[in-house]
Amino acid sequence: MGFVSAAWGLKPPGLNTYGLMGSDTAHQITKDDLQPGDALVAGDHTVLFGGWADASHTKYVALEDNGSQGTVSHVIPYPHLLGRRRPGEGGRAPVRALSP
Repeated sequence: MGFVSAAWGLKPPGLNTYGLMGSDTAHQITKDDLQPGDALVAGDHTVLFGGWADASHTKYVALEDNGSQGTVSHVIPYPHLLGRRRPGEGGRAPVRALSP
């Protein structure tokens, strides 16, 4: 089961990143709407949003399963650019789980 699926309380075996983006599981939100427990999706990887790391909301705490290192948290600049793309274009798009 994926880390985000478990955190969101989804039934095993959980969903992969593409499943988490399904309209029956989550919906896209804005940067200003981000709250701890929301997720940020980038390509085929998703991290949990742990909160803002600075008052200007330019860095956030990301929580993720990092394979052999287990669950880790680290500070990432927002938006975390992947391939020089911004959220919605391949960067980390913020999403929120739908209420059960």
